Amino acid sequence: MNNEKSVLQWIILVILLLVLAILCLMYFHKNTENPVPIVNDRAQVHANENTELVAASKLVLSALKNKDYVALQKLVSDNGLSMNLYPDELSKDKGYIPKADIANIAGDKNIYVFGYTDGKGDEIKLTRREYIEKWIYNNDYLNAPKMVVRGLVHEAGNVPNNIAAMTNGRNFVSFGFDSTVAGNNNPMSWTAIYLIFNYQNDEYKLMGILKDNWTI
Repeated sequence: MNNEKSVLQWIILVILLLVLAILCLMYFHKNTENPVPIVNDRAQVHANENTELVAASKLVLSALKNKDYVALQKLVSDNGLSMNLYPDELSKDKGYIPKADIANIAGDKNIYVFGYTDGKGDEIKLTRREYIEKWIYNNDYLNAPKMVVRGLVHEAGNVPNNIAAMTNGRNFVSFGFDSTVAGNNNPMSWTAIYLIFNYQNDEYKLMGILKDNWTI
C-alpha cells in the first residue's frame, strides 16, 4: 500500500514538473516573438536624437517662412539668436538678436548694420525683419530637397565654412538647394542654411543661423 502511494506521489510530481516546463516554454516563446525594446541601445538613442533635432529644425523654418516671430522666440536659446549670411562666424557684433526682442521683430522699425555685401562690400543696413526676409529666409528652405543632420549639404563655397569649429559639440542641421533657378541647374545659384542648436532643459533650442551661397 505504501509503495502504491509513493508511486502515485512521484507521478503527480512528474506531471507538475511537465506542466511547469510547458508554461516556461510558452512564456519564453512569447517574449522572443515580441521582445522588449532595449532603451539604452546606442543606435536607437542616436536615431531618436536625430528625429528630435530635425523636428526642431522644421519648427524653426516654419516660423521663419510664416513670419511668425512669436513662435520663433519660443524656439530660441536663452542666450539669444545670432545670424550671419556667411558660414564663417557667429557673432554678437552683427546679426545678433536678444531672445526678448525676437517676438517684436515685425514691429521693430530700427535700422541695424548686419554686415557687408559680397563683392562691393556695401553695408547691409536694414530692419531685422527685412534682413531675415532678404538675406536669411529668402528661399523655401522648409521644403528644400537636401537636408543633412550634423553635416553640410554643399561643400563648394568660396567663404571658409567654419561650422564644425563653431558648433563645438553642438548640434546643427543643414538644408539646401543645388540651384534656386527653376528648371536650370545653375552651379552659381546653390544655397544652404545651417541651423545651430543648444540642448537645454531637455530640448533643442536655436542659437544660430548661418547662410552659405556662391560668392564672388
